Amino acid sequence: HPNRARERAKGRGLDAATVRTPLVRCFPSRAFIRMPSPVVAYVIALSWHSSAFGMGSAPLHHAQRTRPLLRSRAAVRGCDGSEEPGDSLAREWSRYQNNTAMLESAVSAIVESELDPKRRALWEQLRRASEIEAVKVARETLEEDEDEQKPHWKTRSRALGELQYWLIATGNADAESALLDMVQKFYDSDRWVAVEADGHLRKAWTVHHDAGINLRMESARTLLRQGKARESADLFSQIASSCEPAWAEPHRWRAKVLNMAMHKPDDAMAAYDAALASSPRNYALMFEYGSFLCKDAAVEAALGGCRAAGSAERAARGAELLGRAAELNPLLREKVQQVLHPDEDDDFF
Repeated sequence: HPNRARERAKGRGLDAATVRTPLVRCFPSRAFIRMPSPVVAYVIALSWHSSAFGMGSAPLHHAQRTRPLLRSRAAVRGCDGSEEPGDSLAREWSRYQNNTAMLESAVSAIVESELDPKRRALWEQLRRASEIEAVKVARETLEEDEDEQKPHWKTRSRALGELQYWLIATGNADAESALLDMVQKFYDSDRWVAVEADGHLRKAWTVHHDAGINLRMESARTLLRQGKARESADLFSQIASSCEPAWAEPHRWRAKVLNMAMHKPDDAMAAYDAALASSPRNYALMFEYGSFLCKDAAVEAALGGCRAAGSAERAARGAELLGRAAELNPLLREKVQQVLHPDEDDDFF
């Protein structure tokens, strides 16, 4: 309580008027849950937090609520690291934005848990409409006609980031299609757009919207670095079975462990097939799987072992996957050529 902090300050010989008490400790969090109406709790929380900083109680934009604006320390300091006039206000404003976003996230969780099924369905409809509109606007920004004035590169970059966000957050298929189209459309004109879209796609395919699942993935990779291949493969399998909807990344990592660490190529092929079924347009996965099939077929055909009989089929399947990957992403054409024709220097496509 603020009065208790001032009393302690007086006991230590400090000026109570200069004591700044963390306001978040004064907030009655338990009373939050006891409130009968989640909407009332939401409004009270916003008004309290806004008045604590001496600012208006207007809610932040949807994008700020969904993705808190994190301001780096370098953004509020000079080039030489010294503070500039107005730095304190900038830091306070940044802290206000971040704290408000985190508070709204907590309130949203409480509101969602207390809403009845009809209101929850309406809430989901509104969220879905916002998602569809954001993806549509981002795509239109990137697909402006060449006759018109082209958007600034920052505008295009933000549009690509918006598509990546919705692909990670909800697995939006339209966002994935838009990024794939940008890779193909700008390959011959504005190459940087294709390269950036390619990076956004690769990142979105390897990151899950649930932070807990990402932590479990990192734990499985840590086990692999420690030489515990079996434990790592089992953990990847558990993660894959717990993801709903299905996610390709744990299957892909399990296939890598089975192939490289445990030397079980047949089991690795099954894991790759499961990953490809979860993400059928993942050209990075296609390239990795196709390269594995081509190399495995070449090695087994040279050794002449028990798996040599199916080498031709695996090589054909690998070539098909590599061709499909190059079709989805023209940036992979040179790498596909190196895998299919390692001894040739002429262009493949």
